[in-house]
Amino acid sequence: MKNPKFRFWLICSALWMCFIFFQSSLSAQVSATQSKGLLAVLNHFWPELTHDLLRKIAHFAEYFILGCCTLGMFFNTKDFKVSKPLLFSLLTAVADETLQIYVDGRSSELLDVWIDLAGALVGVLIFWAIMTIRKK
Repeated sequence: MKNPKFRFWLICSALWMCFIFFQSSLSAQVSATQSKGLLAVLNHFWPELTHDLLRKIAHFAEYFILGCCTLGMFFNTKDFKVSKPLLFSLLTAVADETLQIYVDGRSSELLDVWIDLAGALVGVLIFWAIMTIRKK
């Protein structure tokens, strides 16, 4: 495909997926250390924030960004459908949670797939609205 916007968003999507899979490949101990460090900083601004809630917000945010990137990838194609970036994000979430089964101390949770998909959906819808308004 010769569309430079498609290539740009394809590269962004691929790099972001690499980031997601890298984070999932970290052991539970390393991942918890990262989360607790960030939590210590964020608790200055939001004292009620817990470790578990921060991790769920991180899932949502990762897939919000993936949803935006994948929407950008498919937006200018001839047969654009909102379902394409959502399916792409869902498959990534399932692969991500499957990967975690094989990582020391990590587990796979169906709830995380739903949170991932919700983040992707919100990202897709917001970015779709922005791209549609800009296109006019």
